[in-house]
Amino acid sequence: MAFYGNKNFGAGKIPTNVSVTASSTEIVAANTARKWLVLTNIGNRDVYMAVGQTALDQKGALLGKGGGSIALGVDMITTEAINGITSAGSATVMILEGE
Repeated sequence: MAFYGNKNFGAGKIPTNVSVTASSTEIVAANTARKWLVLTNIGNRDVYMAVGQTALDQKGALLGKGGGSIALGVDMITTEAINGITSAGSATVMILEGE
């Protein structure tokens, strides 16, 4: 469960996983109802992310291997798709999303 201000979110949510590869991979689809999002890289390769566009290796926001994470709440949330890419091989990204 994650916390934002005085409100907790994620209670009762079951995370999903996506395998990100060396080709741009959709981590989460566009969702106009999205209110918060937590992404955690549980893989052993770095993942580079892009919002609303194709992910490029070594470009964009880094989701570091072995636990790198990002939590987006009401002040920073995007409703666009988020794509990711690795330099080689694959990495698993765990997703918690709320509406």
